[in-house]
Amino acid sequence: MAASRDEIISFLDDYLDVQGMRDYGPMGMQVTGKAEVSRVAVAVSASLACFAQAAAQQADMLIVHHGLFWENESRVVGNVMRGRLESLFHHDMSLLAYHLCLDKHPEIGNNVLGLKALGATPVELDSPLGMVGYVGDFPQPLSWEELTNRVHSAFGGKPFFFSEGAALTSRLGLVTGGAGRPSYLIEAADRGCDTFLTGELSESAPAVAAELSLNLIGAGHYNTEKLGVQAVARLLEERFGVSTVFVDVPNPL
Repeated sequence: MAASRDEIISFLDDYLDVQGMRDYGPMGMQVTGKAEVSRVAVAVSASLACFAQAAAQQADMLIVHHGLFWENESRVVGNVMRGRLESLFHHDMSLLAYHLCLDKHPEIGNNVLGLKALGATPVELDSPLGMVGYVGDFPQPLSWEELTNRVHSAFGGKPFFFSEGAALTSRLGLVTGGAGRPSYLIEAADRGCDTFLTGELSESAPAVAAELSLNLIGAGHYNTEKLGVQAVARLLEERFGVSTVFVDVPNPL
């Protein structure tokens, strides 16, 4: 079944409340492709390898979490950007990007889905942790061994684990992506979390965690941000009847 490109974009922009969240670059449509969409690919990050896989899957549209354009990067179309744009143009494939709004979304956001995948109940949804993350409570406190097993199951990869606090985890703070700076850990501790999980950790994070008696987990930027785009794919299947595919370009970072 085919759907209108513009109707998909309008729906997602509204559903994810693009206008309600300031971001580091343009969100929603980034590159225009075919007007009619039968197959949608979703992925974490825009790259030439990602575009090639989406094209091989005959996708008319690609939706990513990390797009092509960022405010702090050069506006010059150099070799990397030229190659990426040429690939999209050649395959007449639209590119959409949804970043912080997809992290924060209370239903299909990376953070809410991450907490649920770990078996925690998201709380205080009207008060995000670190602007886009959330706090989750476990029905029963988890041992460190059980928590690490759940992290492996939910996110895969090779997480970094620092057991610096309570032996049992009752409340976990989760901010996916690159939230390993001390300020995030301090906020999590202030909000009663005994454990904090993010994607990327800063070099200073383990020392701060130890001083806060806070357990700390770095599960990978890429791996913690798969769930949101996969949920977008399911949403579009239900809403528009298009077929979808998740393009996985593994990244241990």
